[in-house]
Amino acid sequence: MGDANGIRSVEDGRALVTGLGMFATGGGGLAERGMGYIRRLIDDGVSVEWVAHDELDPDTLSCSVYGMGSIAPHPGMGPDEREELVIGGEKYERPWERGGNRLDEYLGEPIGAVIPFELGPSNTLVAVDAAARTGRHLVDGDFIGRALPKMSQALPAVLGLKTWPLTICDPWGNSLVLDDCPSPQVAERIGKM
Repeated sequence: MGDANGIRSVEDGRALVTGLGMFATGGGGLAERGMGYIRRLIDDGVSVEWVAHDELDPDTLSCSVYGMGSIAPHPGMGPDEREELVIGGEKYERPWERGGNRLDEYLGEPIGAVIPFELGPSNTLVAVDAAARTGRHLVDGDFIGRALPKMSQALPAVLGLKTWPLTICDPWGNSLVLDDCPSPQVAERIGKM
């Protein structure tokens, strides 16, 4: 990339997304979506910088931000079902930004850094976007080293750490704070619902 500590151009972003796609080994979302996030950040004049984890104050509260889903086929929601459930259009363009802010509120202290959950051409860029737009540090790292289908497979869960509290926010205005859970596997199921 053009700069070892940030994205300065669409070309820098394209190099990042290409590398993320190679490391993700087929997961982590679509490259087109990740490039869309990069273009909007550049068009909006939002600076993208990252730091090594050891450059942060050890007391910095951090979180991961990511999209949760699957490439498995699932039927879309038709207009009748949308009307029945009173789901209108999208209210939030960046639900991941709202998720971080909700977690701030729940914890009662500000989150100072975002750590990408996994490597992926779209999912890593969700974390980049969330950190850059909220003024949080973006950590140059992740918890997996590739894309994985379940958060229960990520390093924190493998080490036996709680993966909550967590917030789940979607573009339609739904939000949830999950403050306790029996296991990362259950948190995963709740998130994917």
